[in-house]
Amino acid sequence: MIVLVLSIHHAHCTTVETIVSSVVSYGARGDGRTDDTKALLDAWNAACSGGGASRRYGSSSYASMVLVPGGRTFVISPVQLRGPCKSLITLQVAGNLVASTRFLTSDETTRDWIVIRKVSGLTIQGGGVLDGRGKQWWPKSCKFDSTQPCHRAPTSLVLHDSERVLVDGLTLVNSQQIHFSIFHSSNVTATNLIVSAARKSPNTDGVHVQGSKFVNLGTITIDTGMPASLSFFLSFPFSLWDDCISIGANTSHVSMRDITCGAGHGISIGSLGNYKSAAFVSNISLDGALLANTTNGLRIKTWPASGGAGLATGISFRNVQMDNVKNPIIIDQFYCDMESSPQGCDHGSGVEVRDVVYENISGSSATPVGVKLNCNHPCTEIVMSNIRLIQTRDGSPCTAECSHVYGRAYNATPPPCLLV
Repeated sequence: MIVLVLSIHHAHCTTVETIVSSVVSYGARGDGRTDDTKALLDAWNAACSGGGASRRYGSSSYASMVLVPGGRTFVISPVQLRGPCKSLITLQVAGNLVASTRFLTSDETTRDWIVIRKVSGLTIQGGGVLDGRGKQWWPKSCKFDSTQPCHRAPTSLVLHDSERVLVDGLTLVNSQQIHFSIFHSSNVTATNLIVSAARKSPNTDGVHVQGSKFVNLGTITIDTGMPASLSFFLSFPFSLWDDCISIGANTSHVSMRDITCGAGHGISIGSLGNYKSAAFVSNISLDGALLANTTNGLRIKTWPASGGAGLATGISFRNVQMDNVKNPIIIDQFYCDMESSPQGCDHGSGVEVRDVVYENISGSSATPVGVKLNCNHPCTEIVMSNIRLIQTRDGSPCTAECSHVYGRAYNATPPPCLLV
């Protein structure tokens, strides 16, 4: 069944007709038991092909909508929603989408859940929930059970090779691994999102951006892990949880605003230069964030020189409040994850870090060292302004540790350790 919704724009004397394709009209049950993947895919294909949207009558134009109605739960197996589409398209998720248990118990552990590919002019909205049901997958992770093999797990929502995309008002919970990834895309805005995973979830990043440009992330609340204050966290050999937001290689012009993060690994640039790759990151900004009970606050991490090369530059972190963060400000050019290098790394990075600004950063650290800048390839043009970090336990000033770091500091506590 096709529903036409008229929207009249008087200023330009045009009428926009939205052609609505409900998944229920294509056979979806929405009972929380029946697999509704085919209905979602059929509704998408109908909307993407235009459903009449390629026609133009006088001053009328058309847009398409796929409707996932509210008040129901739709079971979805791995699916790819492909473009290009013949019109602007909206995926209206008012109900709940949950991952198929068959998918989670099969051997298809590398397939992502919902992938949107090669779409231009897309809106995903509606206030619904995407539930990856990761709790059923996590016991198979090597980070949860060391007897299990290590392999990449599925991402809940993947945006790939797309442009002019708005993601607004969704809740993503308990992904198998990463919740939302933006790959090789441009002009993407994600706003009013809630991302949450259970305390012992492995590698459940909130939002990951890689190979993309002109991305805006705003008003996002992310909780993907164990609070930093727990004794379990302090003694565990590696972390189950992961980054709230991570910026991967070959990404530029990313703006982050109004981010709430806790618990988890904080906000990370990287890791960069792994697998002997060339990694370039530039024009990344964060303005306004609260980081609470995270293992890291603001982190830049690059792999050793035996890995790749590249440059991270034009990065700014401004107006950030820390609450009991283990490593509030950290640059680590000796980064190795425990899966790839269980013995650690003893040689520095081939990725250069340059032109990084930290401004108006305040709050409390779970450890005495509030600023830890560990560079091998010298980090240059580092600026610290209005930094005030104190220890959670007694309110005393934090200390700073620096290695091969050049820059300037103004009104900074802990006292700067930068080389001029």
